[in-house]
Amino acid sequence: MDASQLESANNSNGDYQSDREIPSRLRPSDYSHNNKSKKRPNYQVFGIILIVIILVGTIAFGYQHYHKKSVSTTSKIAKTMPLTSQISLPAANQQYYSTNLSIGFNYPKNWTITDVTGSNSLTLMSPVLNLLTSTNKLVKGQITLTIQNQSPVIPGYQSGNATAALESQIIDYTNPTAAQRGSTYISFLHYATSNTPSSNIDAIYVTGNAGYKINQYIPETDILAVSPVVSITFSQCTTVACTGKVSPISITSGAWSTSSFSGTLLTLLKSLSIS
Repeated sequence: MDASQLESANNSNGDYQSDREIPSRLRPSDYSHNNKSKKRPNYQVFGIILIVIILVGTIAFGYQHYHKKSVSTTSKIAKTMPLTSQISLPAANQQYYSTNLSIGFNYPKNWTITDVTGSNSLTLMSPVLNLLTSTNKLVKGQITLTIQNQSPVIPGYQSGNATAALESQIIDYTNPTAAQRGSTYISFLHYATSNTPSSNIDAIYVTGNAGYKINQYIPETDILAVSPVVSITFSQCTTVACTGKVSPISITSGAWSTSSFSGTLLTLLKSLSIS
């Protein structure tokens, strides 16, 4: 170590030593060169700044923690809340017979039937209700049962065959006529035009003797081979009263597994009496 370095080290050590031995109220650093009176550090200002920083940090942390907890709690509620409390349909205990189509069925009393004499189709529409969409979001929508005697054009087949979102289900008719089979398959279609996962349901059709495994293709010709063509579709309202144009939507497969939702629709389909 050369002389200048040694001197610098000694000065440094000397400053440190004097810093410990000289009371703070007498430290040279507390004096300005231009004023021999004592100038104390403004500890009050430092304290206020420190308190503000701590408070801001505490509030930010608390908000973030509460927000995460709130989101987590909401998510848990959505996952644990039974679908029965989210989407539930009334019992199908009213009877209707269409002389126009020679077909009868049971339906919920607050649903609306459109059956025009001379037409080849009949619709049964639910009131506005909650539907669980493919994104697990509850929306205001409607369910429509359509019965058509003539071979219809099925819009979902514009871009190819549909696939089975669920395995087809056999149902027994409760009061079949002599001209009617005793049981039938119902199949759960996911259209090729749909932009939702393949496990979501775009429509439900009566498919007669044809049943399908999950993801198996469902040709349009299989559906049109059944007479009359019976379908259940789902739509989302674009207005509060659902009086304007509606948009087709998909529902989750999980919604169908909820008896309070599917039970009414199954009762309706099983009650079909076709002359």
